[in-house]
Amino acid sequence: MNSITKLYLHLGKTMDPEPERTGRALLLKLAQSTCALVDQQANLSLASLMQGCNPGRVMTILLNTGLSEDP
Repeated sequence: MNSITKLYLHLGKTMDPEPERTGRALLLKLAQSTCALVDQQANLSLASLMQGCNPGRVMTILLNTGLSEDP
């Protein structure tokens, strides 16, 4: 997760095509985690994803992942 965070922070808009894969994985990891450290890392990664990518794309990923029945 640290690598994903660094990629989004340093590459910014260049990472715009990637949130479909990484955003879904981070959200699912956050939902399955029972460890506070993992939760914190996932939240930091998601925050960097949201800062570096198109807001509409991020919103679509959040909604689609949150509404999907099969994780």
